[in-house]
Amino acid sequence: MSPAEHSSKGSRFSFDMDAATPVSCPSISAPRFLLLIVTVVLLPCVVTQPSAGNLCGTKAGGRYVCPDCSTSASASTHGASFEANLFRFQKAIEDMLVPNAGFLNATFAGGDAKDTVYGLATCLADAERADCVVCLAGAAADLPRTRCSCHRELVLWYEHCLVRFDNVSFFGAADTSPARRFAVPNPSNFSDQARLRAARTRLADRLVARAAEVDAATWSPGRFAFDDEVVDANVTLHGLAQCTQDLPAAECGRCLASHMSWLAGCCADMDGVRLNGPSCYLRFEFMGFAPGTPPSMAPLVEPSPPAAVPPGAQSYSRRKTKIYLDRFCSSACEIDVEDTELVRKMVIIGLWCIQMSPSDRPSMSRVIEMLEKSAAELQLPLHAS
Repeated sequence: MSPAEHSSKGSRFSFDMDAATPVSCPSISAPRFLLLIVTVVLLPCVVTQPSAGNLCGTKAGGRYVCPDCSTSASASTHGASFEANLFRFQKAIEDMLVPNAGFLNATFAGGDAKDTVYGLATCLADAERADCVVCLAGAAADLPRTRCSCHRELVLWYEHCLVRFDNVSFFGAADTSPARRFAVPNPSNFSDQARLRAARTRLADRLVARAAEVDAATWSPGRFAFDDEVVDANVTLHGLAQCTQDLPAAECGRCLASHMSWLAGCCADMDGVRLNGPSCYLRFEFMGFAPGTPPSMAPLVEPSPPAAVPPGAQSYSRRKTKIYLDRFCSSACEIDVEDTELVRKMVIIGLWCIQMSPSDRPSMSRVIEMLEKSAAELQLPLHAS
């Protein structure tokens, strides 16, 4: 499902942490410090997103279709529980790299039912093993930054892998929506188009049947099939059909059949084409593309939920940090009482925002609520030191 040929790009900004220089406490006023904190917190979800329906670019070179680029508050807040589950999905993708697993579909629950993350990641069968490892690593790093205006469902296509998440289960059901797929056609140079179309149909019939095989004796565990078909004495057409491994045979066949109907309307006369969708992938080329060292398509075992921290350790950490905070605000900065209140508030909010576990970090709406309260009303996090 390689979208590498597309050139559309999303908005992008960066901040060079190495170029930043430390400043002494009195060098910036507390109100300006407050403004800086609010700007940093609010900026990621209000940066201009690509226009609706575009293939939007990611830092790792992937593409995603963003149907709604609204920046309204209701569309721009995932919430702490969903964010925590999304980061658990990210960690699970990273865990695929060590055992060289090529497929993951897992459920990450925590908080309300609407905060559940159903995540899927898969290598593409035409990728070299090393390329798939690099692709999954880039996809995992990309995941927290690719928001599509902070929506709770997304399909990310990369050159050698695919990543998808949703807060509603999609496992076992083929997604054939025209709004969530795209084609990458090659130029049309072959002289006998009728012969090419006939060869492609014969090849597709075999590919679809094998990828969607029901018989366990001949079924491909990775839900993919390579094959080729002679077009004429000098030309051979090579093909690949692949479904995500969560699909049963009937759904895999339905998805690939939908792709073939789509091909007839968009790219029937093209020498080669890649048809990319959330649930299946078709590719036809005159040049061979089967990998020399294919990725392992073995699934990764679903990860377990994070372990709890003993209550005693939590209370000791909170008491110790409160002592340090009191000492800092009373003697470290020569500022008046009002500014001391703001500094204390910023430190407490900052401690919440850098918690190791994503589930402990506040959502953007919660941060705004905390900014509106006094420092005395704010509690230190349980893991404060």
